Amino acid sequence: PGRTPPRRVFARSQGRSSPGKEAPPQQPIRRKERQAASAMAEYIAQLGLNDEQKRLLLSFKKELKIPDGVPFDGVADDLTLFRFISAKKWVMADALKQYRSYREWREEEEMDKLDAWADNHKDEIELIESLFPLSQHGWDKEGRPLIYEDIGVIPAARFAKLVKMPGFHKWHVWWMEKLMRTMREQTKKLGKPVYKVTCIVNMQGSSFESRHFVPFFKVMSQCDEQNYPEIVQNVFCVNSPWIFPALYALVKNFIDPNTREKIQVFSSGYEKKLLEHVDAKVLNVKFGGQNKEVLPTVTGIKVSRADKQDKIER
Repeated sequence: PGRTPPRRVFARSQGRSSPGKEAPPQQPIRRKERQAASAMAEYIAQLGLNDEQKRLLLSFKKELKIPDGVPFDGVADDLTLFRFISAKKWVMADALKQYRSYREWREEEEMDKLDAWADNHKDEIELIESLFPLSQHGWDKEGRPLIYEDIGVIPAARFAKLVKMPGFHKWHVWWMEKLMRTMREQTKKLGKPVYKVTCIVNMQGSSFESRHFVPFFKVMSQCDEQNYPEIVQNVFCVNSPWIFPALYALVKNFIDPNTREKIQVFSSGYEKKLLEHVDAKVLNVKFGGQNKEVLPTVTGIKVSRADKQDKIER
């Protein structure tokens, strides 16, 4: 009695709203939205932004007409907005352009159908993952996801023959969306913003044949730079062979400049550096830690019935 019934609150639906469309006047935030806004405010407070950055982030949000209390979904929440504007060195016009393109991209990719795509393309996913060992195992000392990429063992020429680029792109988006969801869950669990990853890239086994993987690397890098900015904390390229400089020259221009600054390359003697960032009990024994968990590696080539003639025996 005496309470005003809650009114509807404008909110964008994931991947379906038009980023430039004017929102209805903002209505009072309901309880759930208040809780979301309060939690997000705590995450943002922990970023240590200065007054000018706080002002720019707020202006960025207002320019996009995004209300308070939107879901923490990796689309329109304040932490996502922070990633986009900080990736553009706090230049408003550049950040607005990239973010609006991102929202259009999510609509084109039909993100609400992504899990259904995965369910209907299990053979294609198995094929890619049997040839490209990429996995998240544990966390670094700050609670960020620890990513292992075993690039050197990829049979690149056969990968290029068997894997179709449209399917690879879709798989990569699906994998990245799972990673982003993992970081949101970790943020809620730890009560602090977790929006970056630490990567260990094993280059052992790389050869001139690895050049066949370059077009796929380009697709991943360009997708991530445009749609998943500012999510890399560290990249450790280990067991780098003599041919690494030549291979890196092929892909360097595809890598976001912000990410290039975070890449460290080691041919050997990297264990101490890795242990500065990852606890010994978490770091895999393969890289100088104590964790004996078996990491994914190339297990053979799993192909669809249509590609049986290309099958390689395990």
